[in-house]
Amino acid sequence: MFKFSTLAVILVFVLSSVLAADPISTTRTATHHPSVATPSPDAHILPPMGVNSGLTDFGTANELQPVKVNTTIATPIPVVAEPARATWAVKDAVAYRALLAVNSISIVCCIFVLVGYELLRRWYPRIMKRLSLRLVACMAATDVVFHISNLIGYGNLPTDSIFCALFGGFFFACCSLTSLFYAAAIILNCQLVFVFAKRPSQEKEKYFVYGPPLLALMICLPTLVSGTYGYDVELEYCWYATAHTDPGLVLVKMIFTFAGWSFLVLLYLTVACTTIIRAVFSPHTQTLQISATVDGFAAPSQTVDVITRRTTAVRRLVIRLLGFVSVPIITIATGVTLDILCKTGTDIKPGLDGAFEVISGLAGTLNGILFVIDPAVLAIKEHKWYAIEEDEARPRPYTLSAWSSRMTDESVDVEKNIVQDARSRKFREIEQDLDGL
Repeated sequence: MFKFSTLAVILVFVLSSVLAADPISTTRTATHHPSVATPSPDAHILPPMGVNSGLTDFGTANELQPVKVNTTIATPIPVVAEPARATWAVKDAVAYRALLAVNSISIVCCIFVLVGYELLRRWYPRIMKRLSLRLVACMAATDVVFHISNLIGYGNLPTDSIFCALFGGFFFACCSLTSLFYAAAIILNCQLVFVFAKRPSQEKEKYFVYGPPLLALMICLPTLVSGTYGYDVELEYCWYATAHTDPGLVLVKMIFTFAGWSFLVLLYLTVACTTIIRAVFSPHTQTLQISATVDGFAAPSQTVDVITRRTTAVRRLVIRLLGFVSVPIITIATGVTLDILCKTGTDIKPGLDGAFEVISGLAGTLNGILFVIDPAVLAIKEHKWYAIEEDEARPRPYTLSAWSSRMTDESVDVEKNIVQDARSRKFREIEQDLDGL
């Protein structure tokens, strides 16, 4: 009997050891028990309480309860990598702040030009309908988009986004070329009048207005679609995409899509301006203009005054022509030259690229100055001063004695007609002085 009980104790001890070492067997035993729930396959089953506690606490079958432990692995939160961004605005912060300032000032100047042109067009429609003034207004509208694209394109844009190619490349190139083409259209109009003695008809004026933006789109839109615009690794801002591209190929693309057109227009502006100045200051041309003026409506005694007014208007024309040539050279040609030097491997002094980018932001301001010194705008200003001085110099009937004598309405109407006739005569003189300018 003692041997049997000893054998039974040893058997129970071995069984408990096996159960403690193999939890799967515990799972199976507990699963078949009617009072124990079937564990889920995602749960690990720990040994029942009392099995591993020694010989004194084995536990009964009813006490064998499986313990569920949740071992679900938490899904890690994906970490999105920050896209690479243009670094020029960060590295050259001083130049970037200066660029923001000059472009903001240029935007204000362009808006001033547009508002001033619209107001003057309502007050002086016969003078402001001149083609060159309309082209200046179109150039101002183009410069607004150009300077806004500068504010965005030189910023900290993602290098692989469409905004880098759109604002840093497409809008900059398209607006620059459009402004250049408008300057060429203004010079061409003057060249037709003074050199070739031809005046564009109203039907052909639409080519001067709509031709420049259409030509610029024909050049820049395929460049954008082909993926040529993008992040420039050397300059560290958005312009032409240079990553994984041969520098020689980038240079060829730049010449055929921007630099070449810019230099061709600048060459034409220089040559055409020279021919216009030569024709304007030619003695033969001046004699014809003066004789036509005298034979028209001016008396011989007024010949000196006519020559003086015409000479003043021609001088203003020359200043404006030189401005339309010098502004693109200052704001566009310098930057294009810098780009070509960078692509050819030439060492550029630190900060020089930032200085040229700041200078490009002066385009709207300089074009606004050209609008203010335009011969037509100055003539309108002189006409206003003439009217004011004439009103001040003329004896006024609206005095106390005149009111006391009960001045009739007929005398007031007569004086108004005299004033209006004098102003109309002065206005005709201004229109004649501006003929072809």
